[in-house]
Amino acid sequence: MLFPKAWGPKAAPLFSKKSFFCEVFGQAIGFWRWSNFLHRHLAAGKQALHVNLDETGIRMHQVAVKGMLVNTAILEKRKAASLTQDVSGAMLRSSFTHVTIIL
Repeated sequence: MLFPKAWGPKAAPLFSKKSFFCEVFGQAIGFWRWSNFLHRHLAAGKQALHVNLDETGIRMHQVAVKGMLVNTAILEKRKAASLTQDVSGAMLRSSFTHVTIIL
């Protein structure tokens, strides 16, 4: 039995993961729906306060890349191979968090 050409691979549905854009857009819609719900349930005379909290992880030790070492060697009139960084493994793994709050 032969199948019609319409049932071939070109007519098949596309099976792909949701794109990042679609996921972020869906999260934004969910946020604003929740916000609208809370605004509708505010007590009379009360005003809502939106708080945006963003956090960023920052490494304690920024590893120097090849170009940075060559530039330092030129400034110190040394060979780039002679420049090394004596950093412990703990320092390479450590970081701190910068938090910003926008009211």
